Amino acid sequence: AFEENALFWMLRQKVAELDGQALSGDRAEALTSARRICDAVPWHNKIDTLEDFEQLRRDAGAALSVLNREGT
Repeated sequence: AFEENALFWMLRQKVAELDGQALSGDRAEALTSARRICDAVPWHNKIDTLEDFEQLRRDAGAALSVLNREGT
């Protein structure tokens, strides 16, 4: 649970950091996905199974990975 909390915290920080920046390509798509994940809080309304949570975690990790790349 600690790792997931840290992951979602870093994702929220990255979304805030990139606010107002013009991104393109996969970084723009990742930012859209990250915003959708961050705006979905609280997640308990959307997570019914362990698989739902695992998918959310994978999506958050993938978005953060792309957003951490250099460039626009």
